[in-house]
Amino acid sequence: MRCVSVVVPPEGNLTVDQLRDQVTRAKPVPRQPFSRDILAFCSALGSQLFRSGVRGSQLQSLGCFMREARFSELRDQYLGLQVPGVLFSPRGVVSQIPPNNVAPVLLDSWLMSAVTGNIKLIRLPGTSLPDLDSIVDVFNDVSRQWPGGDPSRTFIVRYDHDDQVTAALSDLCDVRVLWGDDCDIRALRTIQIPPPAKGITFSDKHSLTVISAEGYLSLSSPGKDRLVQHFYADMYLFDQMACSLPRLVVWIGPQPVCQEASPEFYTRLAIHSSTRYVCELGAVVSKRTFACMATLDQGIRSQSHYSNELTVLGMGELNRLTREHCGGGLLFEYFANELDELNGFVSRKDQRLTYFGLPFAVLDQFASRLDGRAIDRIVPIGQALSFSHIWDGYDLLQEFVRRTQITGTHAPIHQPTVSTAA
Repeated sequence: MRCVSVVVPPEGNLTVDQLRDQVTRAKPVPRQPFSRDILAFCSALGSQLFRSGVRGSQLQSLGCFMREARFSELRDQYLGLQVPGVLFSPRGVVSQIPPNNVAPVLLDSWLMSAVTGNIKLIRLPGTSLPDLDSIVDVFNDVSRQWPGGDPSRTFIVRYDHDDQVTAALSDLCDVRVLWGDDCDIRALRTIQIPPPAKGITFSDKHSLTVISAEGYLSLSSPGKDRLVQHFYADMYLFDQMACSLPRLVVWIGPQPVCQEASPEFYTRLAIHSSTRYVCELGAVVSKRTFACMATLDQGIRSQSHYSNELTVLGMGELNRLTREHCGGGLLFEYFANELDELNGFVSRKDQRLTYFGLPFAVLDQFASRLDGRAIDRIVPIGQALSFSHIWDGYDLLQEFVRRTQITGTHAPIHQPTVSTAA
């Protein structure tokens, strides 16, 4: 009989049947979306993450997100989704296989399924990873302090790749959330879920930044440094391998202005990153190799090595960009006269656009002309990894609830919305 390691709650090795029994026993326990107990537990979890996270880390950012004021906003947004005669309730069991390279996504997706009242079943890789271990430790610490909050409805398990185990756990779910590159998603999709269940996938994506060259040059020196610091926070976490981190910078404006702004910006970025980001020798060699291959395959017109931590590859045309990337502080660069030049380039592989110096009306017009075929989120530079209930075009507050329509002609419809009790 196959076993998994249950790390939340910390029960050690259980057979798949034993885990299935525990999940099944949790199902009859009702939990309304946004119950008082779960919000208290989430707030306590966020506080502990903030205190234990390294200053400026994504765990600390996530802890800041999980605060009482933010939960009030989420609850208001949830209430705004409801209409008379439609009852919202938890879907049941939300099974999640998060990415290994971006640990906070584990709690981001957990949070949205938790506040909507679902049971959470999360698979982690069998190999121990520091960031994931930190999340598990914090979760168990808070669970001991708040036993009524959520622990009995969250199951985090570890096991090495095993299709039979994944199939057995997938058979329990009402919603399955998959994160990974395209090959991973294709392989996991071959594992069936129950016919009534729904699947949500977050596949491999690409992100980019657009900067007004004139807007950048008009900044004071301290203003330029602040923008560079925000861009650094977007770019270098997770070795630039998370989908929402920028890999392409597009300067908007006349060519001479872009040519003036670009090297100044990267010089400041190289100085800032050199004291904060360590690029190991192997990564430096990999970047050099990747840059040479990109020169041959993707029409690179220039290579600028500002430091071991920053390499910039200039492009004469965007349509040859393959979106392949080596990480570790490498950027593609393109000069465009106006934002609309990107209309023919961006595709459904492009997830997030960060920007500086462009008015909202221009961004809104650009997004409208895309007609929903590309770009899931447009945010200012510095918010590439900001957390939200809307991710890759999915509104998770809606995806994790079931809607029951109730119609009648004589009696008023009673519609419970947000629980005020446990």
